[in-house]
Amino acid sequence: MKNILLIMLFSLFSFGAQAVPMTWTDSIDFTPDIYFGYHGMQSYTYTHDLTNDGFNPATDTVGLAGLSIGLYDDGGWFDHFEYTDITVGGQTSNFEIDFTDIAVGVSATGLISLNANGLLDVTINRVLGDFYLGDSTLAACGQRVAEPASFAVLILGVMLLVLRRRRV
Repeated sequence: MKNILLIMLFSLFSFGAQAVPMTWTDSIDFTPDIYFGYHGMQSYTYTHDLTNDGFNPATDTVGLAGLSIGLYDDGGWFDHFEYTDITVGGQTSNFEIDFTDIAVGVSATGLISLNANGLLDVTINRVLGDFYLGDSTLAACGQRVAEPASFAVLILGVMLLVLRRRRV
């Protein structure tokens, strides 16, 4: 009876330890930088892929994600009149471009996409002015969950050892 209680306690602690906090990042350096302007790009779409950093959509979950986009002014004639629409995971926001990175939160739709396949689509649309896209970094926080099958095999093995010991 004592062995059965130990197995039950071991099982509870094993299953409770399945989720491990994780942070995944994916960075893109656009080389050469992508120019948006009167004679340049008007719209550009790219995709962040967390599976490159070990994210597994089948077992991992993302609960919170943020995006840092390096848009910068070209120092040209129409300085301080650069505006862009950025669509992240289906949600569009308007930004004035200055000399700092733009921080964008990831919407519920974007989180669904990240959890489904580890991918997040981003679209930059030029609204006014001319500017460059230099880099983009996605940081996602969540949990890595161990496969339940491996815990089941572990528990089964321990139970078989206890049963074998009882027979001897």
